Amino acid sequence: MDIPLDKRPAAELSLIKKVNDADSISTLSDNEIKKDEAIKKGKAEIINFITDSLNSQIKNWDAVVFKIEVDVLPPNYIQTTVLIPKNRFLNEKMPEFNTIVLHGQVDMTNATIKNSLKEMKSGDTVLVSGSFVKSGFEKIDFSDYNDDFRHPFSSPEFKFNFDSIVKKRK
Repeated sequence: MDIPLDKRPAAELSLIKKVNDADSISTLSDNEIKKDEAIKKGKAEIINFITDSLNSQIKNWDAVVFKIEVDVLPPNYIQTTVLIPKNRFLNEKMPEFNTIVLHGQVDMTNATIKNSLKEMKSGDTVLVSGSFVKSGFEKIDFSDYNDDFRHPFSSPEFKFNFDSIVKKRK
């Protein structure tokens, strides 16, 4: 899957750069103390960028649908996960690696997004808009999608409120 970098919004490219920079610094740290400090600093810089520069919102960012699942237990939600490739290509065999992961619950009563999601499948290129979910301290909370606490920036997952998700025309 090819999503040209030069066609993406500047804010999207800026977040990708922040995540890649944090990943490089934490990966290159040669001892655990430096690594821990690099991870904390990288997370703080990413959170500050999202809250200050993006106002916790994005509009029409390029992404790829990873998973759409209906949660059948009340209240009913559509669990939606999209991936923002951190480089030009998405790994076809393991698309969840080297991406920024946006994961959210779409209320089944939101007919506009529900109808859009009905027409999508894994691998579709989409444009997403919405807001990052804040934790109890008004900060953006994220974790590593692949549960590898030693590499939190390889595929950071953010909880996300989707305002729209639209299939991108080729």
